[in-house]
Amino acid sequence: MIFSDDTQVLAITRTLLKMYAIATIADFTQLVMSSILRGVGKEHIACFIFVIGNYVIGLPTGFVLGTLYEKYTVGMFTGIIVGMTFNAVATTIALVTVNLKRQSERISIKIEKKMRLGILASSFASAKSIQSLKNSRKTSKNSYENIEYNI
Repeated sequence: MIFSDDTQVLAITRTLLKMYAIATIADFTQLVMSSILRGVGKEHIACFIFVIGNYVIGLPTGFVLGTLYEKYTVGMFTGIIVGMTFNAVATTIALVTVNLKRQSERISIKIEKKMRLGILASSFASAKSIQSLKNSRKTSKNSYENIEYNI
């Protein structure tokens, strides 16, 4: 329920709700794609795209439409949607161009280095568990019965 009887407020609210219904596609796409980019170690790309889309494209577009073209709320929201749409398209393109196999190998190497240094041992498992994992890899590729997790 809208807490106003003003027809102008209701009309703007209806317009914004319709715009947001369409914008949710771009919003969720940018959210998922940027999260995947962060997960594969390309958080700097996601951050750069976010800054460009929101602060270089979205806000100036909203300012121009909202104030200079006197579209006010609808203009500002349009600018935000333009920024979100740019973010969705750019993060999707960035994710498609990432070599996921190479990134997974890099992440594996980083994790192994940290495990050797004992950095991850306290958070994932005890040092005994890591040694047990190494021994189980030598004996059988799929045998993980001997691992004692200390979580």
